[in-house]
Amino acid sequence: MYSLFEQFENDKLIIAYSGLVIDQITVPLVHLNEHLLSDELSLNKVSKKTSFLITEAFQNIVRHKIDEDEISDEVAKHKDFFLIKVTDDRVLIASVNIVQNQVTEFLEDRISHLNSLDQAELKELRQNVLQYSVFSEKGGAGLGLIEIIRKSQLPLQKKFIKINDEQSLMILELELGIESY
Repeated sequence: MYSLFEQFENDKLIIAYSGLVIDQITVPLVHLNEHLLSDELSLNKVSKKTSFLITEAFQNIVRHKIDEDEISDEVAKHKDFFLIKVTDDRVLIASVNIVQNQVTEFLEDRISHLNSLDQAELKELRQNVLQYSVFSEKGGAGLGLIEIIRKSQLPLQKKFIKINDEQSLMILELELGIESY
């Protein structure tokens, strides 16, 4: 435990959550973030944007996670994970959840494509999605990843770790620079 403390002792804020990710957790997590960041005068300006990014990242887990009845005993030991880390110059938001292997290639290609776009292209794509997209079965229209990259203004980092022939862990990391505020 002490080595974990040493790893994070110079950070301004660490919030980590491991367990079942459901919509009802989003609001308390955002409130906790806003309260803690608003107490730190230098971080008050990024509090709203950070709250938005937390909400979108959390919703991404909720939208893309696999159904409970599709989880095998082998996969059940892996829990959803969410982390907010604030340092002197940036906010890091990371999430880990289980997804079906059949969507990993799509998500990997989608994120790579979005990372390659500049702000004007992302804005245009956002408008097109708003105007022409329909909602998926899980309630998403594809805006979440676009908005995460638009708001953070940095590439979204991704990694997929295969658990078995059907499921993988999806790891997403996004950063928000503090110095630009």
